[in-house]
Amino acid sequence: MIETGLTFLEHLLFLAWCGENETLGRRLLRPLSLSGLSDGEGDVRLEEALGKLDETTAEHPDLRFLFHLNVLSSFLVLSGSGPPGLRRFVSQRIERERFLPPASQDAKCWLSVPVAEALSSHAAVRWWILGWAPGSAAVLQMPLWAVALLDDDAKQAIEDAGRAARSLISNKAEGAFIAYPLCSREETHRIRGRSLALPLGMGFAALSDGNQPAHPMIVATGDLDSAGRVRRVNLLEIKASCFLEEIPGVGALIYPADNAEPRQCRLPETIPVSTLEEAIFIRRLYRPGKAFRIAEFRRMLSDPAAFVAGCGNLDPDWLRWSVTHGRHKKIETALLSSQKLFEDLIRRVQTALKDWNLELASALCAVLDPAAVQMASPAFPLAAFRWFVLNLALANHEGDIERADDFVARAAVLLEQIEEAFPDAAAEYFAYRMVAAHNRYRFEPKIPPDLARTLARLEKGYASIRSPGGKGFDLPLGSLYGTIGQNFAFCGPAYLGEALKWFARARVALGEGTVPDYDGEWMRQLHYAVFAYLDAGNAIAAE
Repeated sequence: MIETGLTFLEHLLFLAWCGENETLGRRLLRPLSLSGLSDGEGDVRLEEALGKLDETTAEHPDLRFLFHLNVLSSFLVLSGSGPPGLRRFVSQRIERERFLPPASQDAKCWLSVPVAEALSSHAAVRWWILGWAPGSAAVLQMPLWAVALLDDDAKQAIEDAGRAARSLISNKAEGAFIAYPLCSREETHRIRGRSLALPLGMGFAALSDGNQPAHPMIVATGDLDSAGRVRRVNLLEIKASCFLEEIPGVGALIYPADNAEPRQCRLPETIPVSTLEEAIFIRRLYRPGKAFRIAEFRRMLSDPAAFVAGCGNLDPDWLRWSVTHGRHKKIETALLSSQKLFEDLIRRVQTALKDWNLELASALCAVLDPAAVQMASPAFPLAAFRWFVLNLALANHEGDIERADDFVARAAVLLEQIEEAFPDAAAEYFAYRMVAAHNRYRFEPKIPPDLARTLARLEKGYASIRSPGGKGFDLPLGSLYGTIGQNFAFCGPAYLGEALKWFARARVALGEGTVPDYDGEWMRQLHYAVFAYLDAGNAIAAE
């Protein structure tokens, strides 16, 4: 458990005054959370409590070392967001160079990581503080006092964790990992073994890739080689139970797939992994109760058919993360090589837009790079055209006018191939193109030539299904009529009659009163007419 707040700090002061140095030392082995204190009275009390603790521990060098190390570590992990009293105490009373290696001066981000250490039938959690210093040529830096605490296996494990993490990050800029345990300087070589490698490797990767771990209540134990392969550890059951006892609220344990599942552990979820990459993937996306779904998602990223079949039920944040980190490339390549898969994805996006699930639609659209779709369009121009139109519709819904203009232009390149054979698809394009123009407050009181051509083709097809003097149902044509009517209505009162004419045409084409399933479509035209009348100042007609 991470101890928190000013009240706990005053509890430490009470222990110091009572001479309970052993208990105080145990409390200081856990990071303190000193955020959330105001600049007023709480901040003053914080600085006073820190000062009194400093004075009280002055006669006990090892205890004072641990106290200063803990406060400095808490300050670093807060990344500059701590209260002013904490900043003043650190700058005035703590010699950073005594505790940290040289590269720490340039470190930009820090985090704390729990590591389970076990011996025989006993285990305990030791907290490690990790940092990332961009620009340093070294892979790993540790303060000399911390190096003295490690046996050879532990030293090598930390170095291997750093190399494995560096091999996975997308940004290959130079930088050093910083690592040290939150503990006193007593007893050399007391930190033993390699099971700290996996949790530290996960922490290193999170720092160097610019992402803090997504969920603080997922822990890990496991050996790790420099190539990122996760290896088995001893005493897994004991370590798992230790996490549960010492970190209340922990939700899941990541452990080596080479180990048997820790069945005696009462943790809600246990997740086996074979590589550091897999562990990072799971930790970054973890949600309580979703471990199985995350593992399934990872498999889907290797199976394009399974991805397309199940992507409509995925967490949009997972999809965005996979795109940001380039995990979607196999999916993108497969989709743009298979018309069937591409069309299946189009249907998933259409469903998301129809349901107004814009988060999912946006995340799915991000899976395909527009430039890559453009390059693949000669193989299946209709699918590419429909994809651009869907993206245009999404951009309109989101109010992203720059992105909308981009997809207007991309679809326009394919329009000539599409409009004659597939006028319905062209109609959808023109409707969304007008909406994009309306979002820029551009209203044209005329029908452009390319739209006129598509209208003529649609009306010819509609005439073949419409009974003489009666109605027929044509959703693409009716929807386009309605959008044209809106365009004229936006042009001002002088174009009211023209707008009403198009709304009337839309109601007929949408089967006014004859297709109950689509009553909402033709009735929407009456709504448009109301606003057109109101805009023209004719409240009676609107009523």
